[in-house]
Amino acid sequence: MVPFIGHFKADAESNRDAWLRSPYNPVIRYGDTWCREFIAPSSVLVDGDTVTLYCEGGAGDRECIGRYSSSLGQVSEAGWSPDPRNPLLEPAAVGFDQGSVFDPAAVRFRGQTHLYYSATAGGAHAFAELGEVGPDDAPDDETIGHATEAADGFVRDPHPVINGRCPYAVEVGGQLYLYYVKVVAGGYRIYGARSADGVTFTPLANERPLLDVGTSGQWDSFTVTTPKVFADSGQFVMLYAGDDGLIDDPRGIGIAVSTDLVDWRKHPGNPVFVPGRRGQFDSLSVASPVPLCVDGSWQIFYAGTARPVAEGLQSQIGVARLLA
Repeated sequence: MVPFIGHFKADAESNRDAWLRSPYNPVIRYGDTWCREFIAPSSVLVDGDTVTLYCEGGAGDRECIGRYSSSLGQVSEAGWSPDPRNPLLEPAAVGFDQGSVFDPAAVRFRGQTHLYYSATAGGAHAFAELGEVGPDDAPDDETIGHATEAADGFVRDPHPVINGRCPYAVEVGGQLYLYYVKVVAGGYRIYGARSADGVTFTPLANERPLLDVGTSGQWDSFTVTTPKVFADSGQFVMLYAGDDGLIDDPRGIGIAVSTDLVDWRKHPGNPVFVPGRRGQFDSLSVASPVPLCVDGSWQIFYAGTARPVAEGLQSQIGVARLLA
């Protein structure tokens, strides 16, 4: 099997031709009550032949968390089944997550399904919708919550586990690594933390960003966000979205590699995935690239939209497969 990183060359133009978008895109559309304006993928779990995709969705400033399932052989098709209990997690009546809950990062750890999620006390995208922000501006109500799955649903902790947004969790060597973003100088930077129990986290790299923005003129010079980390042939790969001017309308997806989950090196051929053609559902922005390998074939689920956040979220979920 070709490693994920082995599909990419040193120039971005070639890498854009490495993908085949599903003819069924978008494979999951907005439209249900809890996600009637937009839906986006955040993480995936596989159990035998069943693939479960955890998603965020919402209407207006209120976001919730749900999930959809499919068989391994049909993930590129439009036959995903919603969980009848959707939304699985809604904003609480009071507290740090009373505004919105979103970006669900599901992971199996120590015999349980853990769910880490972004939480706000106010509107989920109020900061991004400002458009022009100053270098010292930052949201003051973004935290990451934690819940565990029980027979009758997810049971959430009463307090957040760490400050930040857009979590993604991966278990390595009996430790849980949590990647997330925080606002610095108007755009996102990617941070990390580690935990032995899934609840108490210690920041990595002395709380410095693990992945920073590019230099002036580069495609990701303003923001890097929606990190997804996975093992790949003896090293680790981070998929992330980036942009050179807008915080929440990323126009490219890049990759970075690491051997220790702390020090990350960006691929010289970034961005490796860009928005679709004019008229397609993903013609403006692509983000949140969730990886999945099926029978040796790599693919990503991603959020695509043709409209900027400032005009209201309208993302839907697409699938793209790496060509052999």
